Amino acid sequence: MTKQIHPPAAIGIIGGGQLGMMVVREAQRMGYRSVVWDPDPDCPASRLADETITASFGDREAAGRLASAADVVTYEFENVDPEIVEWLEESKIVFPGSAILRIAQHRRSEKDRLQKRGFPTVTFQAVESRQELRSAIESIGLPVVVKSATAGYDGKGQTVLRTQEEAEALLGRTKEPLTECVVEQFIDLESELSVVAVRGKDGAVTSFPVCENVHRENILHTTTVPTHVAPAIQNKAIEIGRSIVESFNIVGVLCTEMFVTKEGNL
Repeated sequence: MTKQIHPPAAIGIIGGGQLGMMVVREAQRMGYRSVVWDPDPDCPASRLADETITASFGDREAAGRLASAADVVTYEFENVDPEIVEWLEESKIVFPGSAILRIAQHRRSEKDRLQKRGFPTVTFQAVESRQELRSAIESIGLPVVVKSATAGYDGKGQTVLRTQEEAEALLGRTKEPLTECVVEQFIDLESELSVVAVRGKDGAVTSFPVCENVHRENILHTTTVPTHVAPAIQNKAIEIGRSIVESFNIVGVLCTEMFVTKEGNL
């Protein structure tokens, strides 16, 4: 059984961006200490953390320092090394663990596993060659979004193709071997929602109110809570978010982002 961790224990956080800073602020309010690990010595969370470890996310020595300084470990986003997280799990409590991290940071794996569990996803195809890319574009039909399978964040690694000319231009500059990509149907959105759900070691699940997000140039511009979408859509979004953390046996916090179509579908 996982022991309870009380203040003034130290929470180790991999990633010192804005989300990490928010975790540090709340941890301090509750009486916990915090240790942040980030490559940037001036990362936002470093302004509040009790200790900052400055090193690349693949640095095993830095991981060891975090393990020595923290009583429990978490990470602020999915673009961290799952091998490092798995290594930390050998000596420390890490929530969420490395298993869900490996899934969440790979778009094909993420969508495949969600589909197999009955969760709705956009129509997509994974591609690893120029010919597969062409076939996927033709099969799904324009417009489409071509996304790198890994390392995408804030719109990076994404290209929207609306016309045949844009598709041919992308195919013309695509070189082999092609880094694995996912080709998705372009969705004409009514809105974008996110649900933050939390699952405990005992299996209890709770969730926060539904958030409505607006992006500008692929960067989050505003988040509105409570959202103004129909209550039925909100309830469905919460149901999906809670069901995902249960289906994947996640212990910790997971944010699920969802699209609402013009027809009101999630």
